[in-house]
Amino acid sequence: MLSLSADDVTEDEIEKTDTILAGLAYQYVTEGQTHVAVLVSDTIAEQAIRDVLVAVGVEDRISVVEGRVLLNELVDR
Repeated sequence: MLSLSADDVTEDEIEKTDTILAGLAYQYVTEGQTHVAVLVSDTIAEQAIRDVLVAVGVEDRISVVEGRVLLNELVDR
């Protein structure tokens, strides 16, 4: 299996993906899902997505998690 490196994906592609994930999460909860989790690439994206979700009133049904934080929690278990 091939592995990705930082050179394989641009910062712009990552930011677009974060935006798409937020949109999909919103779509899922507005279509009836009780809870959705979004894993993002950095704390700026995490806060931006969280702010938007608060503004549209779905923050209680969507969890936004910064990937490094999740990995650290899993490793520390």
